[in-house]
Amino acid sequence: MVLTEYYDKHHETFLEMVRKRINRFGDSLIIDLHSYSDEYESKTCCYKKHFGSNPDICIGFNDYESMKELAGEVQRLCNRYGYTNSFNHPYEGSIVPLDYMDDRRVKSIMLEINKRIYLNNEMNALDQYKAEKLKYFMNDFYKDL
Repeated sequence: MVLTEYYDKHHETFLEMVRKRINRFGDSLIIDLHSYSDEYESKTCCYKKHFGSNPDICIGFNDYESMKELAGEVQRLCNRYGYTNSFNHPYEGSIVPLDYMDDRRVKSIMLEINKRIYLNNEMNALDQYKAEKLKYFMNDFYKDL
């Protein structure tokens, strides 16, 4: 029931939105936003074991050549704000509707934001200063698109 009522409906709506965008403008850029915690990631992934620490922001994409310019802009923005970052680590890729998986008109970039950059040290409440900084970062991110 969950698959039918939520997942499938969400992806049908998502596909239709991408289709409408392509029909109207000729292309589509998908912004895939998530957050993650160091604790969860350390239980499910080997990133920390191989690289030492998780980035503040993971910049995910499916095809480096088509996303090189935008990924570089996001990386420079992260650096400007003092956020550590990596490409496709600890998570990789970005969502694209299956109907458009190999369609060059559809680009997708994922920002996987580590919760430590907006929560307090106990990770149980919003840190106003950190959240405000992230808000400015996101505003600049959208302006640069």
